Amino acid sequence: MNIVLLYLILLKATCTAFAGLASLPVVQDSLVAHHHVLTDKQLNEASAIGAVPLFH
Repeated sequence: MNIVLLYLILLKATCTAFAGLASLPVVQDSLVAHHHVLTDKQLNEASAIGAVPLFH
């Protein structure tokens, strides 16, 4: 996958989301359904790991 295309996909997800994980459906549609970069399981694991706070 081209880095510019990945940037544009994530930019689109960021611009259309209002808060938190609201951009996840856009990312899932682009990266899993259309471009087959990730599987659903990989995306779920990445979002779960990203949601864990680093400092308490």
